[in-house]
Parts: sequence; structure tokens; C-alpha cells
Amino acid sequence: EIQWGNDYCEANLTLPSMVIAFILILLLSSQVSDLWSAVRWMPWGLNLFVMLSAIGICWRLQKYAYDFLGQAPWVQNLQAAYPSVTDLPLTLSLCLALMSYLFVYVALAQFWKILTRILKESRVFSELAPFEIGIYSFLLVLSILFAARLFLLTSVFYDSAPGGYYDLIYTSDSGSLVRNMAWLYLTFPENDLRQPLFAVFSAPFVGAPYALSQFLGLSTTFEIILINTLQIALLFVSNLMLARLLKLTSAMRVCFLVVLTCTYTTFLNCLMIEQYVSAYFWLILTLTCIVQNNEKTTVALYGAGGTLLTSLALLPVTETWSSFKTPKKWLSIMVRRGLGFMLLLLMCGRFDIFYSLFKKIDSLQTFTGKEVAVSDRIFQFTGFVHDCFLAPAASIGEYTLTPVHHISWMLDPVEQINGIGLMLILLCLISFIIHRNERLARIAAYWIVFSMVLLIGLGWGTQENGLILYTLYFGWAFYVLLFLLLKKAAAKLHQPLLLPLICLFLTLVLFFTCLLYTSPSPRDGLLS
Repeated sequence: EIQWGNDYCEANLTLPSMVIAFILILLLSSQVSDLWSAVRWMPWGLNLFVMLSAIGICWRLQKYAYDFLGQAPWVQNLQAAYPSVTDLPLTLSLCLALMSYLFVYVALAQFWKILTRILKESRVFSELAPFEIGIYSFLLVLSILFAARLFLLTSVFYDSAPGGYYDLIYTSDSGSLVRNMAWLYLTFPENDLRQPLFAVFSAPFVGAPYALSQFLGLSTTFEIILINTLQIALLFVSNLMLARLLKLTSAMRVCFLVVLTCTYTTFLNCLMIEQYVSAYFWLILTLTCIVQNNEKTTVALYGAGGTLLTSLALLPVTETWSSFKTPKKWLSIMVRRGLGFMLLLLMCGRFDIFYSLFKKIDSLQTFTGKEVAVSDRIFQFTGFVHDCFLAPAASIGEYTLTPVHHISWMLDPVEQINGIGLMLILLCLISFIIHRNERLARIAAYWIVFSMVLLIGLGWGTQENGLILYTLYFGWAFYVLLFLLLKKAAAKLHQPLLLPLICLFLTLVLFFTCLLYTSPSPRDGLLS
């Protein structure tokens, strides 16, 4: 698969990448006492899911191997020498897939052993009241059915036609991700420096639905419905982890999650087939480990950084405040974790990331807003904060940033500061000042500052007016600080019913905003 890698690698990196990865895996295996024990602990349901995931991963990689071997000169020479073998590339690729299966299966078992341990220690699913479980299950099923219904009506969210368009919905790459199954494709062009190990940390979830779709011979639509069902489940688990970190009562948790479910960000990410849900899950898992001082923080951080490299910005805050008082110790931990991540890249065959690092960084300049005025970046950022909660001003128009122009659903140009967005930023600032001694509030404020550096300072995404894609990734920090502020206000006023009433009001506002946003309009005929 490595040979399909980075467009900026002029040399053939297949051999060096494989040699480096193989040596590092041998070194790692010498430090592991027993991998097979991870298989024995799994309950039968999880074991079945892991077996299906391993089948799905190997099935997809067999297709990549078949394409590669079909073009390899030495295979063509062998085919000519042994014409009795009907399809040599198919035979070889099937053998490779079968030989890989046991390793993939055992690796997935170890992965789930670690992940379930983190979730158990974080008490994500423990002590949930029966009415909570009922409400969460209802919201989850409703979201899945809503998305499935729309996918059956239109393919605009996952345009899978050969040669289909990018950027049909805002500036998403959904069509390309679906056509190339990016969740199982390590060196897919979008899984570059920005998401170097996206496939590694998303394959354990997506492998099973992909295998089911292949077994049952499902169409692309039903295949994407299965994958999206799992993505929606990850989204809900991430939001539940966030609610746990706020240390809320059962009733307050329900309020928080209902409001969060009705935000435009959640609504959009239940429909848009993108890479941000996986990145969000690993980001929130890392946040949970940091706040709770979990010993598996490094594992979660590597998952977050692998699915979206910018998540490594959490590295400086992975240690407690006391660690900053001993700079040498703090620095050694940072260096060790950073080097560990680089070794993980090499172990997964991503030598191309290092080989083409500077060329790739230079190519990414096109996504920065160096040609966008600072004032316009600020305007877009205040609009972005508004869009974390409410539906944005958007319309159908012609997308002109690609060589082939096409009709797209785009954000309207932002020409002034968004009042609601500015107000929300100020409220978050007030909340941070009040809760500055709480670690969660400090990390949330740090993440908002980081979003400003990335989206205003670098102007990332402002050139194409596409900041709405990052609302899920950065929006959680705003949700946390604002909810902490509401919680504090209710406690100060000694009005326990104030917070539920505010949440009910916000839910109605958010829900009907999204409902009106999706209602038919005369302009809809243009897109159809």
C-alpha cells in the first residue's frame, strides 16, 4: 500500500518504509510479553466485532495489493513464465491478506483491551440512571435513522460517483473519502501530514461495517449508512465523555447532552461523511485521560495526533500544573512522547511523512489565509463561533476554487463581526476567569486560544471560507466553558430549576433553527 503514498515523494519509498517498519515492529515485539492474552479476555460479542474488523481491513488491503501487484513488472514477468496460473496478482494478494489476518486480529484485540480499560477507568458508562440510558438511546437511534433517511434520498453527502466532485457540502472531501475508503487506506492523499495515522486509529471501528457490506453485497449507500452509524455512535460516546468531565448530576448530564445533540455542529457531523468525528473521539478521549490523570494518556494522545496532527497541541498540558515547577522533568516527558510518536509513524510505514516533510508543508500554504486580511479572518472566526451552535448563513452557489467549477452548498461571505459569536467568546472569557482554578476550564481556554492561533493567526481555512468544518473539533471548549458558567449562575441564584429551563429553551431554539434550515426552499431545485 505504501507505494500509493505521498504525491510529493519522487523516490520509490516502498522498500525503505517496509524495512524500517519491520525492524521497529521486531524491536517492539521483544518488549511485549504476551499479545495472545488480549484475545482471551474478550467477551464473545466484542470478539465477533474484532474478527469482522480484521476481515474488513484485510479485505480492503487485498484490493490495494491486487492493484499494486498487477502493475509490478516482476509479477508480469512471473505471469508470463507461468501462464497456467489464471490471475497471479489475485492469487498473491489473497495469500498476503490471509497471512496478515492473524496479526491484524491480535493487534485489534490488544487495541480494544487498552481502549475498554481506558473507558472503564474513566467511568464513562458507569452509574447511568435508567432514564438517562433511555434518553441517550432514543437520541442515538433518532440521529441514525434521520441520517439514513437522508442518505437514501440523496447522495450529496457522500458523492461516490467515479470522478465525482469535492466540496459539495461546504468544503468537505466526503466523496473522495468514500470512493477511496480513507478509513482503511493508510496513505490516501488526504491522510498525509495532517492525518498521518488516520487509518490506523479509525480502522478498528470501520473495518467491521465494511466487512458486513462486502459480505452482503450492499450498495455504496448502505455501506455508508453502516459506517456513518458507527461514526454517530462515536460522536455520542465523545459527548458523554465530555459530560462526565463536567461532573454533573444525572439530570444535568441529560440537559447538557440534549442541548449538544441539537447544536448545528452535531447535526452537521451526523450527516457529513468526514474525518473529524474520529479525530474528535480521540481528542475527547485524550482530554478525559489528562483531566483524570490516566496512565494511558500517551496512547490516547497518539490516537488524537494520528487522526489529526494538530491534536498534539495538547502535549504541553498532558502533565499536571506541578510538573511545570520542574522544567527538566516536564521537558523530558514532552521529548519522550514526541519521539514515541515519530517512532510510531515509522513503525506504521509512514517514512514518506519525513521524506517529503518540507515539500508537503510548502504545499499546504494554499490552505492558509496569507492573502486574507486579518480583519476578514476575525470576521470569519466570530462567525465560526456562532456556527458551533446555530445554523450559519449559507446558500447554493458555484464553487470556483477547484479546476472544474461546480454547484456547491457554501457559507455566505462574512463581511462583519458576528454579534452572537462575539458575545459567546466574551462569556467564555468570563467563565474562564471564574473557573481558572479548574483544570478542565484551563484546558478549554487553552484550546480556544489555540483555535485563534490556527484560524486567525495562520488563517487556516479562511481562504476558502470553510471554518465550519472545524466546529466539532474546537467547539467542545466553548460548550464546556459556557455550561460551567450556566451551572455557576444557577448555584449562585439558588435556583436548581434555572439550568434545566435554560437548557430546554436552548434546545428548542437550536432544534427549530436546524428544522427551518433544512425545510424546502425554491432555491433547492438548483442543487437537485
